[in-house]
Amino acid sequence: MKSLRTMSSKPLCGIMILAVVAVIALSFSCNSAVNYKSSKVQKDAVSQIGFYETYSWVEVAKAFINLNNEVKKQNLKADEFTLEQLLNTRSHTEDWSRPEYNNPTPVIGHTLVEDTARVNGIIAQYGANFLPQDLKLAWSIKPFRDFQGPDCYELIALKVLDGKPYMTGEFIISAKKETTFDGQYCMSFRFDDKGTQQFSRLTAQNINRHIATVIKGQVYSCPMVMCQVENGNVQVVGNFTAEEIDDLVGFIYGK
Repeated sequence: MKSLRTMSSKPLCGIMILAVVAVIALSFSCNSAVNYKSSKVQKDAVSQIGFYETYSWVEVAKAFINLNNEVKKQNLKADEFTLEQLLNTRSHTEDWSRPEYNNPTPVIGHTLVEDTARVNGIIAQYGANFLPQDLKLAWSIKPFRDFQGPDCYELIALKVLDGKPYMTGEFIISAKKETTFDGQYCMSFRFDDKGTQQFSRLTAQNINRHIATVIKGQVYSCPMVMCQVENGNVQVVGNFTAEEIDDLVGFIYGK
């Protein structure tokens, strides 16, 4: 973990054996602002980018345990799984109710690709009776492979304000493809003055907590905030290909 970057999924995996969003991180520069060439972004595109505060697992654990217990009462067929099992890649180990299961991340669990629809169905059927009203669940954009196992997606616990994110990407004024010092492709974008102020407040009140970047309903990053970000410059860093970054930048400019 680097001091000026948020925590990527690899360190989180080492701590909790849970990756956060498929080795994708959101990198914040805490230094002076970078000069970007301003270009016209598409408002309908950047409005689909949301920045969310998150719940940690421990804050919603009781709600999910109660929900899971309700599912277990529904006379499941022999070949059906509980929500907890589905969110632990069908493992029969029950971790959620163990007192020592202390997951500080917003990752509720990780699910096989073919089980995401079943998880969505359980949440839609039972969630309103057990989960907080300001909780929104979203899947990671890419699957990850834990300990050389099968690909699976992460379910992330977001916090909404009247059904909306803390702030949207409407304040983004420029975006471009860059490479990091270690050669990874990333997308850099910059906020206008109003967005810079909002993002500064968001990071200031969430130091040592996770915030999430959601694009078109999927979580692209969910890092731990290490410092207040006051300059309005953000990088989306991870295992992206050059083509994927080009697609992201093109999306923002409506190309």
